[in-house]
Amino acid sequence: MLGIVASIILTFGNMGIIVLMLFVTLWGVAAGFGALAFYDLWSAEIVHTKYRAGAQGLLFFIARVGVGIIS
Repeated sequence: MLGIVASIILTFGNMGIIVLMLFVTLWGVAAGFGALAFYDLWSAEIVHTKYRAGAQGLLFFIARVGVGIIS
């Protein structure tokens, strides 16, 4: 629900700093602690296609081990 609200705010907002900070905050809370969107996006954007699957696997491993340790 928060993700939808964040998207609506970003779509109809004026792109001022308050609107953008509100979007980031709501979207971050909606994404949860695991933040799949964050490490999934970065591995797809900065890693060459040839190595992308391995990079995503490594990032998933690091994130899950990290969450497991914190939990």
